[in-house]
Formats: sequence, structure tokens, C-alpha cells
Amino acid sequence: MKIHVATLLKSTLALTLAAASVPAVHASPLHKGMHLHPGIDSRICLHVFNAGNQFREIVVEGKTYEVQPHQGAMIKAPAGTKVYAGFNVSQHKKGTVLLELTDEVNGKRIVLS
Repeated sequence: MKIHVATLLKSTLALTLAAASVPAVHASPLHKGMHLHPGIDSRICLHVFNAGNQFREIVVEGKTYEVQPHQGAMIKAPAGTKVYAGFNVSQHKKGTVLLELTDEVNGKRIVLS
């Protein structure tokens, strides 16, 4: 009978410690980045949709994103960031600024053709 009581006590202790660890970590000054509720994201969010029949590339903050035909990509970047064309078509040459991320385009959908 002693063996079962010891196992029960160990299990109860383990569960109690596990339950107490989450609030303890959250209350600790060392928990940076471990918030239970993340803060507000101040970046601009934009959905880019490729309505064309060929892939298109866009460049944001020096990173190239490939958008497949009839697919989309979600972009998040700080306000003031410029989105560049990474492709050549009649209306846009590679390196042309397509748009600048501002509050007016936040949450909008931009269509590439």
C-alpha cells in the first residue's frame, strides 16, 4: 500500500508545481516576450493578390516574396515601408515602387495583374 501512496503524492506534487509555474513565470521580471496577451502590433498589414497567369515577385524591406498565379500573400511591415516590383511587365519595371505602406492601405487587398 505504501507504494501507491508514494506514487499518488509524487503525481499530486508534479501537477501542483506545473499549475503554479505559469503564473510564476508571468509574474517574473525575466518573462520578456512571454506575455499571456500579446501587445498591439503597430505594423501595416496588406494582402497582395496575383490575378495574372504568371508568378510575380515583390520586394519588401529587401526580402523578395514570390506570389503564385491566383494566389495571395500577406505582408506586415512598419509604416513608411516601400513595396517594390520584382518583375517586368508593361506597366511596371523591376525595382519600381508599387506603393508605400501607410495607414490608408492597412488591411486592404492589392491586386497584381
